[in-house]
Amino acid sequence: MVKRPLLILLLLFYATIFLPSCSKTIYTSSWQAGDFSVLRKSETAEPLRFYDAKSKLQYSISNDAKNIYLCIKVVDEQFQTKILLAGMQINVDTIDKKGQQISILYPLGIEKSPKISNGVRPANGKDNPVKTQFLLEPKEMQLSGFKLPINGIVPLQNKYGISARIEWDATNIMYYKATIPFNTFYKETLTQVDSTKIFNFSIKINALDMLADKMKGSSGGDEMMHQGVNMSSGEIPGNGGMNNNSGINHGGGMPNSGGMGNDGTSPNEGVRMPADNPFSEKNIVKIKIRMVVK
Repeated sequence: MVKRPLLILLLLFYATIFLPSCSKTIYTSSWQAGDFSVLRKSETAEPLRFYDAKSKLQYSISNDAKNIYLCIKVVDEQFQTKILLAGMQINVDTIDKKGQQISILYPLGIEKSPKISNGVRPANGKDNPVKTQFLLEPKEMQLSGFKLPINGIVPLQNKYGISARIEWDATNIMYYKATIPFNTFYKETLTQVDSTKIFNFSIKINALDMLADKMKGSSGGDEMMHQGVNMSSGEIPGNGGMNNNSGINHGGGMPNSGGMGNDGTSPNEGVRMPADNPFSEKNIVKIKIRMVVK
């Protein structure tokens, strides 16, 4: 029989060995050597470095001495629609007591979804009315946590050097690219000592039922139903329709509904999605990473 003091020492010993291995992995950024303003073959022809299985987002994080660069690749067209409708927020902090947490909200989300005639199912690709409306709207992003006076709604191209954009390639894959200068929240230029600092990144995509709450009691709820999101049954059409246990449909077509839920509720009574519908989930992707310094 092991004596109590010895047992406590053994437990502390094993905790010292095994608990650190359970902590979240800390990655190292890659050095950004080429022009980030254009889509490169390495970004379009190959998967990006990181992948989140639940949201199906591919992403990469790189840096040089002056900037952080984030590229997100969204292959699934249903998830592209979710991002455009609900918005996407990028958060960065330096994980220490004096760390500065910053956020970029872009796209902002579509306040009022496009009208589509009854009985007409929206298509994917260039015929997707949500994508069409997004391309026509003013290109702005919302910034918070940066050094003053950087704050609030600003154009995508601005004097601070913070930029974000969304574009599609010939196969309708969506690419989100953002550039964040270190001097807008941290320091002018990275030095060797910064190679040990950990940056915490997160990508957050709101649930569509949050958008539905905002439209409660307005005509926007009815337009949302006509434009294609079935918030009552959770069905996502395409390939004959899929039930709410099937996840996101890769077969094409935005989710569709006829304007009145299967439970008999009117859109103006508060549009809701079932909890197991992927459009009703808030997606958060997190990663800890060190910047590479040369």
